[in-house]
Amino acid sequence: MKISLLSDAPRHNLALMKISAWHKAGGDTVTLNMPLFKADYTYASVLFARNTKRFIADEYGGPAECYIDYEEIFNITQHIEKQMDKIKEQCTDDADNEGEP
Repeated sequence: MKISLLSDAPRHNLALMKISAWHKAGGDTVTLNMPLFKADYTYASVLFARNTKRFIADEYGGPAECYIDYEEIFNITQHIEKQMDKIKEQCTDDADNEGEP
């Protein structure tokens, strides 16, 4: 069986090395960070949430396993900033119009 191990870390972690050892002991062929390698089964260890879409794997693990949608957070932040700008404009207009009869 062909096994592919993927990671976004500069060095492979202990979990991937244990998976590698287990598969090699069973006679499987194991490759590290070769996403174009056609594998029968793929494991991905993802440290950074922004990289979760970067890998296509059968099993995911690592700190970013609980995926955070940063794009959605960015869109919400932009929406809030636009609303704050509108409120500031309204406050400025109200302050300018206070002295008028």
